[in-house]
Amino acid sequence: MALLFQPHKLLAFDIRSKSPAALEQFLDQQRLRERVSVHPDVDQSDDGALRKCLRDNDISRLDMVVDDASHLLIPTLVSFNLLFPLLRAGGLYVIEDWSCQIEMSAGLTRVLQDEPNGHMADNMRALEKTRGPNAKDQVPLAKLALLLSLLAAERPDVVEEVRLRQGWMEVRRGAAALPDSFDVARAVSPLSRRMLASTDPGFYQDLFDQVLAARP
Repeated sequence: MALLFQPHKLLAFDIRSKSPAALEQFLDQQRLRERVSVHPDVDQSDDGALRKCLRDNDISRLDMVVDDASHLLIPTLVSFNLLFPLLRAGGLYVIEDWSCQIEMSAGLTRVLQDEPNGHMADNMRALEKTRGPNAKDQVPLAKLALLLSLLAAERPDVVEEVRLRQGWMEVRRGAAALPDSFDVARAVSPLSRRMLASTDPGFYQDLFDQVLAARP
């Protein structure tokens, strides 16, 4: 992105504790140190860490954000609620792999339906027992795509446009002033929130449950 768009400043956040050696070598070879600032050991769900990185780099306005991180709803919402209001009007927020859980579920369901002996389903049931207590909280990121689509219909001054691709989602910022406390889930109307109620964490079936339910 630094070579393609030639930004004045590009911040890169990575949950890993150390920046990859290949990236460090690339930055040196391309002489990008002055324009690219890499911040390892930053979780996208850590609002405080993200704010500190912005302050340390004296950044209060953004042109573009690319989120290729957890691919889960809750962590993605934290960084979206912080960074989206900082976009200039017309700025772009790109979220990678918004549909990955849905695609995986559909693919695995087809495999299990075509499997003659059921061994894979048995293995997945065994794996199901090893999951952690928070597995049900891993709500698919596709819910955010639905939420933003409704917001674009209701408040184009907030979300001017949403484009859904198979591998990524593009969200264009409207011109409305947004508060520091912006919460996209509360920005939609009560009617839209009721429409989305069937996909909240208490109702939404996780990937394994969806796949296993496809077996007779």
